[in-house]
Amino acid sequence: MRGTLIKSAMCVIALAVTTAVTATSQQLGDLSGRRLIMNDGGTAGTTKNTLTIEPANAATQTTSYTLIMPGPVPAANAVLQVASIAGTTATLQWVVAPSINVPLVFEEATAGQGNIRRRSPFTTLVGAPVGQYALDAQGSRALATQTAAGPFSAILGGANNTAQNQYSLVLGGQSNTAQGDYSVVLGGQSLTMTGNNSLGYSTGGALSTTSANTFLLGNTSIHLANNNNTPSQLRFYEANATTGAFPPAGTNFIGFRAGTMANDNIYTLPSAVGTVNQVLKINAVAGNDATIEWANDFGGPVVQANNINADNTNIVVGAGVTVLRLTSDGLPANRTITMTAGAGMVDGQLLIIRVVGTVAANGVEILDAAGYLLSGNFQGNTNDTITLMWDAPTTSWIEVARRAN
Repeated sequence: MRGTLIKSAMCVIALAVTTAVTATSQQLGDLSGRRLIMNDGGTAGTTKNTLTIEPANAATQTTSYTLIMPGPVPAANAVLQVASIAGTTATLQWVVAPSINVPLVFEEATAGQGNIRRRSPFTTLVGAPVGQYALDAQGSRALATQTAAGPFSAILGGANNTAQNQYSLVLGGQSNTAQGDYSVVLGGQSLTMTGNNSLGYSTGGALSTTSANTFLLGNTSIHLANNNNTPSQLRFYEANATTGAFPPAGTNFIGFRAGTMANDNIYTLPSAVGTVNQVLKINAVAGNDATIEWANDFGGPVVQANNINADNTNIVVGAGVTVLRLTSDGLPANRTITMTAGAGMVDGQLLIIRVVGTVAANGVEILDAAGYLLSGNFQGNTNDTITLMWDAPTTSWIEVARRAN
């Protein structure tokens, strides 16, 4: 049997089988060079009906081919399907299809562009043409511009979403926009990722970021869960420029993980940067929630050393410093110093000043002037000491003790 070229192995020829062809109907049929004509055995000119099978015309049929009919008797609702193709010969088989009335949900938005979108009536509004080789599978949009506009972009579900630029992706959710190149919105709602190479998820009110190379989570918490009796880790890797498998040999990380606990613990981090030599200290606890702030370390001496090589030298005393070692190359009267409390200096902090001279007579002088409450001017030579206390309310250094050695 010869007929129209079948271009796909999934093409189905829906020829309903209703009755066997009897010898009588064969005798009453007609066979011509281009047509096979079969009739129903009725009376010619009155009740006789025919079925004609003919190939395509010469302009559309480009090659000859053969169809081999299946051997078994078909079941009810069976259709003919191409089972295999060898050269120009197609072998057919009977297949009982669940339904041949399958609606066409998607369409190519622009001919030849390979861009796919839902067609009406399977979306509330047919959007503007999607980008080249893009896919828009969302079921609803409020604006025609809410579509996969970028080339090779995609929207896999949800409503009112936009994949604006090339290779951008929105997995679902509502009113999300992946605007940067290679940007991805995982779902949620009302998130706009403008930066390139970024990934995000958010819930609640509208949120946007222009940061590139960023993973953003909005209005949600991260749970590093486990059910293998091993706490998960949060790892920060050091700088690395090796491409390929990660981590490369020699690349180290800092990791944090939870210990075995009797209760849930929450730590609120400091509100400021802190200063050199400060330590983290819990300064408030509410239930299982601890607030941490930076504090001076009074667990051991903190030494600051300064060289005094000129008269009227001002020294900034760092927060937490307990010992100030001053090396002088001149006589005390020629090496007068003043001191400024550094940022983070706490009220009541004690400071021991030790004088070191390049020769025994060298030293420093501290005047009993504004900002100082001393028992007279201090002129310290080598190995002399004076102990002061910082009084924050009066911004003054108050003498506690002095010793001449």
